This record gives sequence, structure tokens and C-alpha cells, in this order.
Amino acid sequence: MQDLLAVSQLLVSKILWSLQMQKALLDLCEIKADQKFQLLYQASVHGYKAKNFHSKCDNQPNTLTIIKSHKGNIFGGFVAAKWKSGISWESCPQAYIFSLVNKNKSSFKTPINVYRPFEAIHCHFDNGPCFGVGQDIHIVDRCDLGGNFCNFSSTYPHKDYFFKTPEATCILAGAENFKVVELEVYRVL
Repeated sequence: MQDLLAVSQLLVSKILWSLQMQKALLDLCEIKADQKFQLLYQASVHGYKAKNFHSKCDNQPNTLTIIKSHKGNIFGGFVAAKWKSGISWESCPQAYIFSLVNKNKSSFKTPINVYRPFEAIHCHFDNGPCFGVGQDIHIVDRCDLGGNFCNFSSTYPHKDYFFKTPEATCILAGAENFKVVELEVYRVL
């Protein structure tokens, strides 16, 4: 019970509202229970525009992004590289994508392809967080209105999901194209 109380103090989350969900994410991502986090951005508070994301998250290393789609799926990713407002690809051999809640009721974490660490994230002033060259996760400006999409298993390959298959495009968000209900970015301290 001590670990669960520590977790509740770490994540001030509207997505991971229960202690069990927070513990499940920490376990899945192999993050220590006593890890400290700083909430940088919460879309429902700071706004769903790309410029709001960048104003809070640019130049911040070691970020954990958590997304809840309109289908109820919870997913995201970690990157040690810094987000930027320009247009660039950023390298990060430690990057990964995770799925905590999905239709298969099978959470997973998948690391970046070891041969493509230079394509960990795509930074663009007119987008929110984007992971992978194949747009494994692509979050657009005004992400609450739709237009976001997942082409999972491109830069972050998974043995059960093959790039461009219906299963791969839907497993993270519940649909290939989706609306963001909530998006949170934490700095892992």
C-alpha cells in the first residue's frame, strides 16, 4: 500500500485517475515507484493547440506523454530527447511507445527500432507530440477536434502488429483516426 500512496503523489493525472492505473503504467514502463515527475502540459488545462504543447514542453528532456483517445484507449511514449518548435527529427535510442488500455486488454511497451533511433520523434511547430518516421503516433493542432492518427509498428515495431495493417493502425487509439480527450506530458526527473 505504501507504493500506491507514493504513486498518487507523483502523477497529477486526469487520465490515470486511479492508483492502480498509475501503478500499472509505472510497472509497464519500468519506472521506479519513487520516481519524481513534473506535469508540464495538460491539454484540458493549457489548451489543445500545438502552440500550447510547445510553449510548455519545448526544450524539456525526459518526457512521458500520456494520451486518452475518444475510444477510451490510453497510450503514449517516452523520449529523452527535447521537443522543439522547428521542423526536425530527433534521435533517442531510449525512446519507447506504450499501450496501457486497448481493446485486447493487453498492455505493452515497445522500444524504438535499434536501427532507427534518429527517427524517435518528429518535431513540428504545427503539431503536438509525434513519435516515429511512419507516424506511429501523430498528434495535430487542435487534437480535440480530430485529425490525429496512428501508423503503429513503423519506427517502433511490435511482433504482434505489422505496419499498415488494420490491427496496427487501431491498437493504440482504438481507431486509426481519433480525437484526443486528454493529453498529458510529464518530465521524468
